[in-house]
Amino acid sequence: MRKDILYKKNTHEPVIFNGDFDVDDSENQEIETICFSQKGDFREFPLCGAGLRKSQNAPLNAEFLRRVRLQLERDKIFPKKISITDNNLKIE
Repeated sequence: MRKDILYKKNTHEPVIFNGDFDVDDSENQEIETICFSQKGDFREFPLCGAGLRKSQNAPLNAEFLRRVRLQLERDKIFPKKISITDNNLKIE
């Protein structure tokens, strides 16, 4: 379990609890950030990002799933299964 500062889903503002940042399990938000970010979005890690936003109008195929798996594994997240059902990306 990874612990980090949590942020609000839509605005990406940090969650404040009792006057301080709320820290809890952050693996799901890390996966979401990696999937939606583009290469070059992070100055320290310029090759990080699966590029889901650019792939929104493109077919989600095996090449895209491989790219997502590679990016997650670079961040030490090893998903058991990555699949696409009804145009939704599912990571277990």
